[in-house]
Amino acid sequence: MFVAYGAVILSFLGGARWGRGLAGGVSPLRFVEAVMPSLIGFSALLLLHAPMYALALLAAGFAIWLVIDQRDPLWTAPYRRMRLGISLVVLALHAGWLLV
Repeated sequence: MFVAYGAVILSFLGGARWGRGLAGGVSPLRFVEAVMPSLIGFSALLLLHAPMYALALLAAGFAIWLVIDQRDPLWTAPYRRMRLGISLVVLALHAGWLLV
């Protein structure tokens, strides 16, 4: 269940980027980037038979997406701070599950 929830949340992070792209004034590449978290999440769902790999893939996806969002000048400073805090909690939870 944790893997499925993580996959959905990762997809929503891509949706936020998609929404910013719809606002206009950004490169069409932004829409390609926006699909990546969903693909990572779906790939993790395909790995449900190997949950440790699925969790590791999701953790990598959250970490990579955090770096991408932190470097994006279109996001406001409060959004980036919120994302940092939430993402660190999410990564800690994934690390905890991987260590169990």
